[in-house]
Amino acid sequence: MANRGLEYMTFEPKYEKVSSSYRKALGTTQAQIECKLSGNENAEITKVLCADAKAYIGSSEAMNGEITFNGFVNFQVIYDGIEPQGMDYSAEFKDKYQNSDITPNSVPVLSCSVVNVNTSIVGPDVRVTAIVEINVDIIETDEYNVLTEVDTNNIFSKTDSLNYSTYVGKAKHRFDQNFDIEIEETVSKILGACANAQLTLISPKNEFAEVKGIVNLMISYLPAAENSVVKTIQKQVEFSQEIPVKEIEEDSFLNSFINVINGDIKVTTNIEENLAVVNLDIPLVFEGYVFNPNSINYVTDLFAINNFVNVDTESLMMLKKANSESFEERFDASIIIDDNMQLIDEIIGVCDKNVTIASQSIVNDGLNIEGINTITVLYLNKETNNINSVSIGSPFSLSFNIDGIKGLTPDVKIIMGEVNAKGKRGNEIEATGDQYIYANFFGSDAEGIITSVKVGEERNQYMAPLMLYIAKPGETLWDVAKNLNVSPDLILQ
Repeated sequence: MANRGLEYMTFEPKYEKVSSSYRKALGTTQAQIECKLSGNENAEITKVLCADAKAYIGSSEAMNGEITFNGFVNFQVIYDGIEPQGMDYSAEFKDKYQNSDITPNSVPVLSCSVVNVNTSIVGPDVRVTAIVEINVDIIETDEYNVLTEVDTNNIFSKTDSLNYSTYVGKAKHRFDQNFDIEIEETVSKILGACANAQLTLISPKNEFAEVKGIVNLMISYLPAAENSVVKTIQKQVEFSQEIPVKEIEEDSFLNSFINVINGDIKVTTNIEENLAVVNLDIPLVFEGYVFNPNSINYVTDLFAINNFVNVDTESLMMLKKANSESFEERFDASIIIDDNMQLIDEIIGVCDKNVTIASQSIVNDGLNIEGINTITVLYLNKETNNINSVSIGSPFSLSFNIDGIKGLTPDVKIIMGEVNAKGKRGNEIEATGDQYIYANFFGSDAEGIITSVKVGEERNQYMAPLMLYIAKPGETLWDVAKNLNVSPDLILQ
């Protein structure tokens, strides 16, 4: 007995510190942002032809029970008066989101979209109101002491490999993309320029990420001809950019999205007869949340032959993940205008495009998305030479089968690409275009770990000339050895 006690006195189990991270969805909140845009002096505003708003989150901070954040909305309005005019304005907003799960160590993951834009004419001004929906998630990192080894002859342990992920940082990088758009007619002035962008592929490398995507550009302008009307032109271009990220590795996992800073777009126009070259300098901001994979061998179970063993256990939370996916889908929309509206003689352009996601869910391995596409179409009535606009809302329902996403949470971003509109029978408009979808997936999982082990009291030992053990279905050699309190090797012998 003395020898056995001495052995347990030198019992020194080994532990390893593990930092495991996961992303958790909290919810959504809305903010209402309003601004008043003043038209040109002595120019009466007769009608608002189109109004668009693009939003993004600038910064955020977590504290006990809440996340404070600020964002920006860029408004663009085209209105008709003596002649069509354009104006834009960027408004900052601040808000907070409260939830008891938020701590100062939480990493906020915020994204936003404009779900509604309304305008009204108030004297010489246009009042524009945007409803911005903000999606709020957090990344949590918890530290654990995990039992990895038990070094003694009288304690038997079972081990396995534990795969987990550690959040290493946020890759936020602003870069500019420069594009030329040719307008093959003489242009009087540019009324407005805006863009949206979508990711299509993220490739992690050592210390950088290769980011690919598309930018959809739209310009509204006024031709130089007498009695000219507003026209629009669209162009879609691809981009590729290397984003420096010191902590990233080739097998890193990223949740990412990209924003266009529309308020900082720089427009330079070279106007010649029958040709205008519009140069757009488009600022893009990439945001990626980087998780690096890790693995350790850990003790999943143990027992001692001669003594009881006291163990403390804990649930280790870890990231459950699937690779991001991108899709391209065709859509179509149509509308019959009201009887009190002027007839459609000519479609002259599409001046704003917006996608509102109503729901996103995963059923088994299927990603289901529902929402509505909204576009504003400009058209001309030649009898009165009046420009009119009409908004078309087109509900959509999309479903994609993707392996390995069961039980995860989707984070979907959708933009519209180029939209073509045409008139029919003087009172109907049909529009077709492409939707570009980029979906991140994340979730959390739990694994039981041993965080502390101590040798307890001695067992009562007994010997029998014969022992009979009836194994239950599903029991392993380890289960039998633990129940009999003997070495697994002894059972094999």
